[in-house]
Amino acid sequence: MMRIERTTLKCFVHQASGTELAWLEGALTYSQGGQYGAKVCYLKSATAAGTGRYFGAGLIRTVLREARKEGLAVTVDDSRRKSFTPAPVAQSLLTKTPHYYQIAAAEAFIRNEAATVELPTGSGKTIVTALLVEAFRGARVLFLVSDRVLVESTAETIVKDTGLPVSRTLKAKGPPGEVVAMTLQSVYAQLKKSPTPTRATLKTFDVVIVDEAHQVPAQTFESVCSAVTAYWRFALSATPFSRADKKSAPLLALFGGLAYRKTEGELAREGFIPKAIIRMVVYEQAEFFLGKYPAAYTAQIVQSQGRNDLIAQCVALALKPCLVLFTDIKHHHGPTLRLRVLSEGFTCELVDSKTPIGRRREVIAALNARRLDVAVASTVFNVGVDVPALRSVVIVGGGKAVIRTVQRLGRGMRNSKGKKFFQVWDVLDWSKNFRKGRGTWMAKHAHERLKTYRKRGHAVFVGNAATGPWEKHPPIEPGSRAGRVQAMASDSV
Repeated sequence: MMRIERTTLKCFVHQASGTELAWLEGALTYSQGGQYGAKVCYLKSATAAGTGRYFGAGLIRTVLREARKEGLAVTVDDSRRKSFTPAPVAQSLLTKTPHYYQIAAAEAFIRNEAATVELPTGSGKTIVTALLVEAFRGARVLFLVSDRVLVESTAETIVKDTGLPVSRTLKAKGPPGEVVAMTLQSVYAQLKKSPTPTRATLKTFDVVIVDEAHQVPAQTFESVCSAVTAYWRFALSATPFSRADKKSAPLLALFGGLAYRKTEGELAREGFIPKAIIRMVVYEQAEFFLGKYPAAYTAQIVQSQGRNDLIAQCVALALKPCLVLFTDIKHHHGPTLRLRVLSEGFTCELVDSKTPIGRRREVIAALNARRLDVAVASTVFNVGVDVPALRSVVIVGGGKAVIRTVQRLGRGMRNSKGKKFFQVWDVLDWSKNFRKGRGTWMAKHAHERLKTYRKRGHAVFVGNAATGPWEKHPPIEPGSRAGRVQAMASDSV
């Protein structure tokens, strides 16, 4: 019989036969994608000699489930110390009544003690955080995210809905019921500068909540989350286990599997967020393969006059205010697009990584006040941007990554008075032989985006011109999910 000791961050294998260890090694080996389809085993050696084995505590339910399937007996000794017992999730906060799914998400978190929840942009993840803070009133709570704007908006929601103050700094001797909201980057910088005292402070928290948690597998962010030893461990994201590099296992290991899920398509159908009307306009690309991706991208997206003309047509037809999202900065794609939009007679501003924070806020304010027709923005506007007045998003940058595709969709999902739907305009790059491997990168990636939209619960309207006519591609019904980590993480506990 295999015997495992569970701590907050790790599970130690204290007893197992050679056969059982070999099985466990296979159960905890995940494909990481990449050029050679590398695989990584998350069963680690505790010593240089490899005499002890351990794995991330968030993987324990995966191990137990797989062991049951194989008929293997596993005993788990739980060595964790529950430092705080939460109150039931409040049915109402000070300023508003939460939606049913926000309450269900908070309850799922608490029921599972360490888990991940999937909720889309615009669904009110900050309200879920406030519900958790209220339930854990009196505990030390640490909220982490990579975006400074999201730190501030979440802190404001917590203060408004719970009345509790929120600190933005780690203090060596903070009060027992302190709530701290910080960026992961700031905590990492403190860990690098003063590792011993910072680690000691991080160990004093009872609860850790991480938003935009799909970023946790990044090395710096993973090191921060590994330093927080809180018993209660909660991760939020619109796309928690959908990384293009398939490196989602660290999130699963640190926080646990999916305890609750709602997609933007589901919430739109239920009327909680605006419905996305997605139009993809066909643009015919070259039939031949153009070699390495960067060169092909520059030729077929950035410097393609025909494709840029099509984008300008979409912007002209799109509801205003409109956000145009591009990726390439090196070849001045943003300025090119801004000039094309201005030539159509619309007011337009450009925002990229060089734009000061204050200027970015001015552009956001102008969009919300409807004083600006169009903002052409780089990836700095992919996340952490709140523009409820936005009526359309035009996607210029191509690509196939699920996370980035969903993030771009999310820019239009903020609710505002009378806003029942918003438009998404995208380009369906087309090559007749792309399925035979002879088409272009752009065509392959465009069809991946089409698939992502449909899998997220949206209908997609495809047309040969920006004015239509449109052929409807209905949503893909939920079924088996691609990717082993995704499938394992999806089990509710």
